[in-house]
Amino acid sequence: MEHIDRIRETDYTPTLDDVIRARQITTGAYVTNFSSQEADWEIIDAGGQKPERMKWRKIAETSPIHAIIYFIALDEYNTPSPENESITKLQLSLNVFEDIVNDEIFHDVCKIVFLNKVDAFSSKLESKRHWNSFQETYPEYQDKRKVSTCVKYIKNLVLDRVDTSGMSDEEANMSIYTHVTCALDTDLITSVWNVVKEHIIFSRLRACKMI
Repeated sequence: MEHIDRIRETDYTPTLDDVIRARQITTGAYVTNFSSQEADWEIIDAGGQKPERMKWRKIAETSPIHAIIYFIALDEYNTPSPENESITKLQLSLNVFEDIVNDEIFHDVCKIVFLNKVDAFSSKLESKRHWNSFQETYPEYQDKRKVSTCVKYIKNLVLDRVDTSGMSDEEANMSIYTHVTCALDTDLITSVWNVVKEHIIFSRLRACKMI
């Protein structure tokens, strides 16, 4: 609300920060094509709501998918899921992720997880009420109230959902790439994106048995 006077001006023009903070539920699949470092990229942004998730497999069957970037909001560890109020939105994200990552159709696809909203997660942990909620949600967590340690714990929950049976240790270690992100931090996202491109290229070379 601190920017309400600026936004209500008749000649208001959104700043880059305004655009980044804008929220809109994704329905359907939006395709974006761009070039970066002499390579052409195509990103398909698919909605995450339940009706939209039913379309994911069809997209994979009709489009050449080389990588999946899956977002998990760290701060939703104590937010009830609108689909099932007996679990949190984070738990739902983990359940959906497990279905995707272990689906045979995505076997040779590079899988990348963004543990997003670390800024909101950090702010929540500063609150005694939310910290108590974290401990209640994850009673087996016995470590300190430290953001990096709590993030590492959730990261391990993600990795535990991956079926690594039949994989070598090397394959298991490279089956999932995780990054802690804040979508509002453009410098961080730029840095992470550069690393993600390397993951995808390396994964394609390995799938083609070129390395």
